[in-house]
Amino acid sequence: MAQEPKKDRIGWPYWLVLAGAAAGVAVALTGPQVWHGAVVMGAAILLGALIRLVVAKPGDLAVRTKALDVLTLGGLGGALVLSGALMVMF
Repeated sequence: MAQEPKKDRIGWPYWLVLAGAAAGVAVALTGPQVWHGAVVMGAAILLGALIRLVVAKPGDLAVRTKALDVLTLGGLGGALVLSGALMVMF
């Protein structure tokens, strides 16, 4: 018998962050500078951290505890934005 999908799972935060990360990859591959893509991808992941912090039911974006998810997403997104900004200097 087929398993019923959970009704309380909301997928839009996950898909929004995934679309932003994919846009960052597309910008990195087709844009004039690679660092633009890193900044777009980092901003999308930082948006995911903000959504995980604020939204009550973030759906598939919630993997572990809220604090760990926000710390992980914020750290990764911040590192991508920082590395993109540092690429401008060199």
